[in-house]
Amino acid sequence: MSNPPGREATLPSDGALLNDRLTQALGRAQRSDRLVAVIAVSYGTVPGSSTTDDAAGRTPTEARRRAADIRTVVVARLVEALRPADTVAVVADGDLVVVCEDLADELEAVAIAERVVRAASRPVSERGTEGMIRSCVGMAIALPDSDGNQLVAEARTARDHACQGDDLVGLARPVAPPAQRRLSADREIRRAIEQDELRLWYQPTVSLRTGRLAGFEALLRWQHPERGLLPPSEVVPVAERTGTITEVGAWAIDTACRELACWQRLGAAADLSVSVNLSARQLDDPTLLERVRHAVEHAAISPEQLTLELTESVLLDECENADLALADLAGLGVMLAVDDFGTGWASLAYLHRFPVHAVKVDASFTSKLVSDPGAAAITEAIVNLAHALDLVCTAEGVATAEQLAALRRLGCDRAQGFLIGEPIPAQAACRLITADRRW
Repeated sequence: MSNPPGREATLPSDGALLNDRLTQALGRAQRSDRLVAVIAVSYGTVPGSSTTDDAAGRTPTEARRRAADIRTVVVARLVEALRPADTVAVVADGDLVVVCEDLADELEAVAIAERVVRAASRPVSERGTEGMIRSCVGMAIALPDSDGNQLVAEARTARDHACQGDDLVGLARPVAPPAQRRLSADREIRRAIEQDELRLWYQPTVSLRTGRLAGFEALLRWQHPERGLLPPSEVVPVAERTGTITEVGAWAIDTACRELACWQRLGAAADLSVSVNLSARQLDDPTLLERVRHAVEHAAISPEQLTLELTESVLLDECENADLALADLAGLGVMLAVDDFGTGWASLAYLHRFPVHAVKVDASFTSKLVSDPGAAAITEAIVNLAHALDLVCTAEGVATAEQLAALRRLGCDRAQGFLIGEPIPAQAACRLITADRRW
């Protein structure tokens, strides 16, 4: 295994070197007010997530080689994700242990533990087999009198309890309230998925040519049992941080397709579409194509009635499988849109590289469309570029009648914003469809 320059990683089965690094770290911590944490890592492929059967036909030698391949990938990802002075060790029986020193507080320790889970849980593709990795960790933060062996043992015990309890991060001992709140948020979002507390609200999009409803964008909400209805900002960052965004995203796609199918049964939604946001982690999920295919086929809607939206920032993120994933989705027949268009530095490159069908003008341009000639010029350029490439152009953030009129003059295809309508529950969206309004 090769590591980036300046990165630390012990060699396989080198428990002695791990103990030496840990002893040195504890010694330095005693001379400062900084913390040392030991993180024990558990990882494995998720049953049913592989494109080939992991078990069928494997000899013991092949199984060991497969396990070694996965371990090598996971270790390399941990080394890349962690800080230069952190130590990633492979010890007896392939056990993974991480030593982190010079931590400011327990909140930073928890954040690093989550980073370990996130890095280890990325999909793996080795020797022709693809699959999702499920990871959980246990963490022990050193006390003044802690020794290395004790910390490793505590971290392993906390890891085992976390895995048994289906948690992502287990703790050897309680932590301060800020760190505990962060972990509680992680557990709550997983519970929200299990307890069916997530909701989709729908913001209407209209055709500027006909003035009629063209579709909806599905937006995430969380019906929290104590805090009430929470916006996406309370869900998405936590889900991204813990890796549960793949589950949340799959649920959103499935739910949006089912809702559209329900509206179609009313007889007034045959031409409508629904769009759902797609994250970078979902693009890295080898099961994404089958999840989308299942959602479309199970709901019995046409693939082109589903649009998957990706922000420019998502396309800027490192995503190993973005090109192939987007090509597969386009091949399935679903529409792909670039959201917040115009805010990134490589927009034209994206339109050339990826098989997109639509762009959405960022609300920052729409809001200044009437008052700022520069924003108007940029919006006009985006509309003309979209049409030159045979793409549908939608303007976001339309708040006034003047903005709507200006977009019509520019030839923009669709509009979305509070002037058109705020996000509403599915039942209200159903009433809006049957009302057959004009804008």
